[in-house]
Amino acid sequence: MELPETLMKYEKWFVSLPMPTTKNLYAQILLLREIHDYSIFRTEAGAELNTVLTPKSLANSERIKRVVALGRKFKAVERRVGRDIIRSARPDFEERCHLPDRLCLTCPDDWLHGGISTIRGAERELALHSRTLYESAFTLRDVEDIVELITMNAISEVTGTTGVSLTSQFMLPPAIYLPNVVSLHSVTWKELLYMLAALVRSSRYGARSAVQATVKNHICTLIFGEGCTVTSLELTLALCDRIKEDELSRIDASLLLKNMNEYIDSAVKKLWFKTETVQGEELTKILEVEKKTHMKELIDSMYDDVNKAQQRVASLSS
Repeated sequence: MELPETLMKYEKWFVSLPMPTTKNLYAQILLLREIHDYSIFRTEAGAELNTVLTPKSLANSERIKRVVALGRKFKAVERRVGRDIIRSARPDFEERCHLPDRLCLTCPDDWLHGGISTIRGAERELALHSRTLYESAFTLRDVEDIVELITMNAISEVTGTTGVSLTSQFMLPPAIYLPNVVSLHSVTWKELLYMLAALVRSSRYGARSAVQATVKNHICTLIFGEGCTVTSLELTLALCDRIKEDELSRIDASLLLKNMNEYIDSAVKKLWFKTETVQGEELTKILEVEKKTHMKELIDSMYDDVNKAQQRVASLSS
């Protein structure tokens, strides 16, 4: 599979094979996660959402309480969506590899996201470290300004009436925004397209995702660099500096994305290592490449890369 013309100018930021040994090559995907339905982000069963105290903004050290969506929640969803893509391209994948404890460690997904698997009769465990680096995401506004307590009940199938309430749950309502960063370390251009494919296809996050928790992912910027440039919390605090507090309740995604891009432009200029920022029309061209890519061809080519990487690792070990 040939490198698409659109990605040729960024070829120096990619590795040729998905090797376990990494280089200081990073591709950061900056996105805005927009909640479209009532959502629950928690780690334990119960009514309380995950929260954390953070500064109000980069310029204001006053502490406020924000809802936090942990990075592993995003990774779990997007990894499953990526594996759905592989299953569609490779029917035999279903029999060979399963999350969480039956990983084959020979498929492109395991070589990208990492994993550990014990082979019966082997003297040691086989392991691959993750080259996808996820971060938690934080609400722009204080918990007290956005969280709603929703009461749920059930309707009797016989009488058609509702009984007493079953439970109450704190939830994030629609039109809440979560700036977020996903960093890829030493990836091939095919792995980048695979990750973009998983991101744009993922839409259900958090608890009770079968009936709610719809989220739309807006990809804002792609930053190639010799290191990680910005963090999710930094983006959140920067937006709170740039947008007046009384405007946060009625701001829309387009204005937030505009402010994110403006902050990124200024932030990367302060870095001491090399970076290359992709926004606007150039970013749209890359997303169009993902959209037009035949997924079976991509997955088959990624399997070929994994086979070559395995052979390379074996030769280095001998």
